Formats: sequence, structure tokens, C-alpha cells
Amino acid sequence: MSTPGFTRTTQFEALRRIAAFSAALRGHELAAWREGADSAVAICLSCGLTLAVYGSLIEPAMEGSALEAHCGAERSKAA
Repeated sequence: MSTPGFTRTTQFEALRRIAAFSAALRGHELAAWREGADSAVAICLSCGLTLAVYGSLIEPAMEGSALEAHCGAERSKAA
């Protein structure tokens, strides 16, 4: 019986989930991911801030304003 390994695809999916969770903690509601060969980008439906993940085998990464700032729509609701 073989055990499924941690493939590049599962690593990339895990990175997207972590990034989406991090953005959700800041109040962002992401649209569907737009995927490229080694990257994916999502935009917050409420405020337009972006989130990107890169599935490099050497150094996977995530970046974007949705990871750095709270959702502008959330701030508007609180006011």
C-alpha cells in the first residue's frame, strides 16, 4: 500500500489555503483564484485588495495587500 506524498500540486493548494485564511482573518472575502503556471491571484470582492501565491519548489511564497491590511469594507461597516 502506497502513501500519497506531498506533491507540488498539494503544496500549492496548501499555500493557497493558508493565504486565503490569512486574508479572511483581515476581513477579506476573496473571489475565485486566477491561476497561472506557477502562481495564483485572488482579489477581495469588497475592497479590491489583492493576494498572490507562488508555487516555486525552492521557495514558495505569498504576498499582497490583502495580507497586510484589513478589508476597507470591514472598516466602513464598523464606523
